This record gives sequence, structure tokens and C-alpha cells, in this order.
Amino acid sequence: MNYIVPCYVCGVNPSTQGHHLFAQKKAHIKHYGKKLIESDWNKIPVCEHCHTGHLNMSSYVMSERWFRNEAKNRGIELPKPMKSYKGD
Repeated sequence: MNYIVPCYVCGVNPSTQGHHLFAQKKAHIKHYGKKLIESDWNKIPVCEHCHTGHLNMSSYVMSERWFRNEAKNRGIELPKPMKSYKGD
């Protein structure tokens, strides 16, 4: 069941979209799979105003290191990091 919640960024408008913390890029989907990229823990609810053009969203763009740590904390087995990975 979906609930209408305030935008995570502005806290005023109702959220209508989900912003991916670890970007939903083709390379990320190919490497980690759409299911993992689309996980609820990788998205925050945002309104259209805040999400369009990623206005004030720089704090909500996470690295592959963050993504891998979040998955690990949830007991999810991951493939080896991407070649561009800068972590651990």
C-alpha cells in the first residue's frame, strides 16, 4: 500500500516520485540488477518540484560505497564492485 508522505527534501509538498540515492544509471542496473537499484532503501520520496533538475538534491546523491554498505548491512550478497569503484 502506498501512502502519501511529505517530500523528504522540502517537507512541504506531497511526494509524488522516488529519488534514487545511488543513481539509476544503465551501468549500475546492468551490474547490480534493476531489483536492487529499485529497492525501497535506495529511494526517498520527493515532490516533483524538488526532483526536477535535482534542485537542492546534492545531499541525496550517494556513492557506490554507500550503496554497497547499505546492501551489506541488509545481508544482501553483491557481485564484485564495478571497475570504477573507489572504496574500502
